[in-house]
Amino acid sequence: MLKQVEYPCDILPVRGFPKFYKAVYVIINNKCYFSGIEHGSSTVNTAENIIMAIVKQENVSLANLRYFDIWTRRGYQMFLPGEYRVSELKFKMRRWSTGSIPEVIRWEQTKLSADVFKLFEKLIGIDLKTMYAGVWRESEGLIGVHDENLRFFYVYPDGKPVFKERYVDMTEFKDGLAWVNKGNNQWAQIDHQGNIKSKWIDGKELRGF
Repeated sequence: MLKQVEYPCDILPVRGFPKFYKAVYVIINNKCYFSGIEHGSSTVNTAENIIMAIVKQENVSLANLRYFDIWTRRGYQMFLPGEYRVSELKFKMRRWSTGSIPEVIRWEQTKLSADVFKLFEKLIGIDLKTMYAGVWRESEGLIGVHDENLRFFYVYPDGKPVFKERYVDMTEFKDGLAWVNKGNNQWAQIDHQGNIKSKWIDGKELRGF
């Protein structure tokens, strides 16, 4: 079962942003697998802090474990559901005023075993590319996809369609609204539930969306 740990971000504190972020991890034999679960502080830039937080929480020796960083959509916005990357961290110890700390010097890409993948499966998500003809991108928590007929719509991260309608074109969401084209260059705005929130207008009237 995955455990949760909080770790400090090296970036200077910014008003409105947390000083600490959350990651989940599991230790199997001498291998520690961890993954960030919040946007805002990528694990690649704060891996040392995560390692130290896990070591402190588990009360284990730093040198007794190998560390694997799993990137998913929960920590990296460019990943879609089902996409992930895992790397083993190679580090050296660096002397600091408060003692020795780890310094990651390289990331060696590797693969997850089936049992470890199962533990992180919910974070990784369902591979939408096996469900739809095309996967566009994530927008305000929803994923744009299209079918074999190039009809566009939005789905939840688990692949379930948000609404029944299909459109010939659509935009990303901005402040809770997206533009959709039902054909003949007729556009209207929808909300996150697919409800029409504006009148249909000709595309020639739209500017800069």
